[in-house]
Formats: sequence, C-alpha cells, structure tokens
Amino acid sequence: MPRLNPMPVEQDPLQFRKGSSVAAQSVSARFVVGRDRIGRWIVNDRDGKVGGMFVNEAAALRFARMEAGCDPALVCMAQEGTILELGLPSGIRTLAY
Repeated sequence: MPRLNPMPVEQDPLQFRKGSSVAAQSVSARFVVGRDRIGRWIVNDRDGKVGGMFVNEAAALRFARMEAGCDPALVCMAQEGTILELGLPSGIRTLAY
C-alpha cells in the first residue's frame, strides 16, 4: 500500500540506518539490531539498560525504534557477518569468514 504522505527515507522517523562499519554503528547508534549465533533476532543497547531477543526482525526493529523515541539516528542494523550477544553492552562480535 502506498504511503499517504510520502517522505524521503532519511527523514522518516520509523526508518533505521545502515552504517559502514560495526565500530561506527556502535559509537553513533544506541541500539544495534542483528542476530545471535543461532539466528535469533537481538537488540543490544549501547548503554546496557534495555534489550531483548525477538521472534523476527520486524519485532526487534519495532522495539528498538520505540525505545529510541522514534529517533532514526539511535537505531542501526548490525553489519553482515556480525554476531550480537544478548546482555552485553558491547555484545558485538564479528565473524571471520
């Protein structure tokens, strides 16, 4: 269904951004959304205050966006090949392929 009031993605408060590196993402974004070692969707909070494990990507993004007060600058996706670990503020690990 088309949006009634189209707005550029970069201005849409419900959109998330993809960074160029895990280090840049973890510094600028408070919430990182990605997967753990067995494929579950994880939201990690840089501040270690909230987070969780989710059934699907949409649920994880919805949680992160709501916790971020719909500020797109605070939510990003983990880079491909990155493993998130629940419960660690710095719970981002990179896989070596």
